[in-house]
Amino acid sequence: MITLLGSIVSAINGSAVALISVSHAWGIVSLLALLAIAYWIVQSTKFFLRKARIHSFALGAAMALAMMASYVFAETQISASLMGTDFAGFYVSRWQSGLTLFGSGSWAIGGWLWAVCYVLKMLLLLILFFGAAADEGDRPFCESCGSATTQLVWKQTVGRYDTDNLKAYAGTNGQWNLGGLMTMLEQDQSGGSAIYIRIWTCACGLRFEFKAEAYDLSTKIAGSELVGFLPMGAAGVSGIVQWVWSIDPETEIPEALLAIYRDNPPVDSPDESDW
Repeated sequence: MITLLGSIVSAINGSAVALISVSHAWGIVSLLALLAIAYWIVQSTKFFLRKARIHSFALGAAMALAMMASYVFAETQISASLMGTDFAGFYVSRWQSGLTLFGSGSWAIGGWLWAVCYVLKMLLLLILFFGAAADEGDRPFCESCGSATTQLVWKQTVGRYDTDNLKAYAGTNGQWNLGGLMTMLEQDQSGGSAIYIRIWTCACGLRFEFKAEAYDLSTKIAGSELVGFLPMGAAGVSGIVQWVWSIDPETEIPEALLAIYRDNPPVDSPDESDW
């Protein structure tokens, strides 16, 4: 049922792109319309994958493939109808007559050139749909509650660091080197960056996922990935709480994570009065 609902939404997205594209004299609008809703395609795909509670990339990819197929079919069928032809006629027309990029009299692409551009468009759709499936399917899945770590429970900027040092760390360390993040980087009060951390959990709060990025304090934008989507348990969460407290003892910790810290205090943890 969820796959069907997701496919219907994808079909609506494809229909919207078709209506915008065929009703406009500029063929390039087709690509621009797709790029304009690319973010929405990814987010809507993720939404339905989460509702389906997928626990593997294979399952997510199967759902994403069905949603992509609905998108392509709807876009092609609506475009063909507006052009006064059928599904097959759409491809015949594009092959023989081509597509004018900037209105009547402008350069038109047809034949093999159009086919190559169309294949590239399909590859872009694959990246959007299967990228969403990879992102959701690779998340830690909790068998106890039947959900993945998709609930954001904490986001925080930590410390102050030299921007170049953070970039260097991002370029020379592995995706999951959390220990290095905590011990190798030194504070720099004149630095222009911080570390932006996020922790997600499953519905029952037994499994967690952590990510850290460099954070430009002037633009307030996160940049280079320092630690990417690291699965962890309660002990890992406690270690992060202790690390954040060691840098800024005044940091407010979400109560749910404080409870985990109390139940799983790391060695040399702050006094109970800090809770």
